[in-house]
Amino acid sequence: MTGPPHAIYALIKLMWAQSSNAEAIAHLRDLITDLRIELGLPPMPTPSAEGQVASRAALHPKTASLLGKCYRRMGNWLSVAAFDGSSADVSRVHSFDVIP
Repeated sequence: MTGPPHAIYALIKLMWAQSSNAEAIAHLRDLITDLRIELGLPPMPTPSAEGQVASRAALHPKTASLLGKCYRRMGNWLSVAAFDGSSADVSRVHSFDVIP
C-alpha cells in the first residue's frame, strides 16, 4: 500500500472491519516495518534498538504515536485471531516477533 501512513492505517482498519483479517494483519505488519524505518529503527524489534525509541519519538512524535497505535492494534487483532482460530499465525501472539 502506498500513501500517507495515517491513511494507510485507516484503510487497514477498514479491511479488518470488512472481515479481511489475515490481509489486514499482513498490511499492518508492513506498516509497522515502514514506520520503524522512518524513525531510523531496524525493521525488526531488538532489545538494543528499543532503547532508541524515546529519543526518536521526540524527533518524530506523529510517527511514533502512529507506531504505538499500530502495535496496540496488532496485539488486539492477534489476540482475536488466537481465540477465533482464524488463518493468522496465532503461534506468534505471545512472542515479541510480531513482524515476519
